Amino acid sequence: IGVDQKRFIPFGKIWQGKTKICLQGELLVLTVCRLEPRKDINTLLVAAKILQKEKLCFVVAGTGIDEAKLKIKSKKLKLRNFHFLDFVSDEDLPALYRAANLFVLPTLEEGFGIVLIEAMASGVPVLSNSVGAVPEVLDGVGTIIPPLKPKLLAENILQILSSPKSQNSMIKRGLKLVQERYNWDKIISQYEKAYQDVAK
Repeated sequence: IGVDQKRFIPFGKIWQGKTKICLQGELLVLTVCRLEPRKDINTLLVAAKILQKEKLCFVVAGTGIDEAKLKIKSKKLKLRNFHFLDFVSDEDLPALYRAANLFVLPTLEEGFGIVLIEAMASGVPVLSNSVGAVPEVLDGVGTIIPPLKPKLLAENILQILSSPKSQNSMIKRGLKLVQERYNWDKIISQYEKAYQDVAK
């Protein structure tokens, strides 16, 4: 699995909705995923509550069967800094990634997580959970923590966003990893070589 590095790039148009829902000076914490039980958005909601006094703006893009329940929980927690975008088109997605200061994928189960490499290709630091293929996909580049730990998630979000040096390091290593491992041209060449080897 690869990522289109002509679409997902660090520089270009920024999602214009950021200025409409995030207060001036707030850093955007982005999540893109299906809103379903195997994703751990509940933990993200509690983490956002812990961080409600910080200058952060949480944005979740995606729809799914848990959407209504999660929106109700957000209201019960009285989260002013948490926003659901629902469905975001493929056309608008690259600009949304570029608007983010941190990409967070809270999850209880993950096969590959293509959103992780889309975020890295867009020049965004990545934070996710130590489940499924996530550690292999990130390969030491992003920050990985156990799931279902809202306090730990909140601490790591704040730690990353409080350190420009750490962010820059994660961005550079993420872009390098995407170029070396998830570039479509290189992946196609690997497929071609595999077919040629089998055909011999």
